[in-house]
Amino acid sequence: MIGVTWTTRAMRALLPLLALAASVNASAQTPQLPKPAVEHASFQVRVIEASKGTPQMDPKLADLERELHSLHRDFGRFALLQADTQNLATSGRGVVRLPNGDLIIQFLGLTPDKVQRVRHRVEMPGMNATVRSVAPGGRTLDVLQVGDKLVIIATTVGR
Repeated sequence: MIGVTWTTRAMRALLPLLALAASVNASAQTPQLPKPAVEHASFQVRVIEASKGTPQMDPKLADLERELHSLHRDFGRFALLQADTQNLATSGRGVVRLPNGDLIIQFLGLTPDKVQRVRHRVEMPGMNATVRSVAPGGRTLDVLQVGDKLVIIATTVGR
């Protein structure tokens, strides 16, 4: 009986040490997975006003000239109202002020396919939000009617 009592007491005294040893051993054997890299994307947003009248192109829009003229034949005057770059991490949101409200861009992450496209959500005044996947270097053009003018949002996606 004395030996059994001593063994029970000894085991009770050793339990915290055994638990500590087991946890140290378990953590040493569990491989540490690398933390996923935070994904980033940049969105160069140019807000352009298009109006009717004598054709005139803002020199800062030279790279868009062909797209703007072919897209909006009734409008000949294109002026850059503002340019902004949004650098966003995954789930980050950026806001660009427009003449009739705010443009909101939310970076959703990269697609898992070979050509990693940038997934993002776009919200504009008076329109439903849309989710887009654009390859880096790609561009989208969105148009809002504001009175007798157009507000064109040219968004170029980068990494």
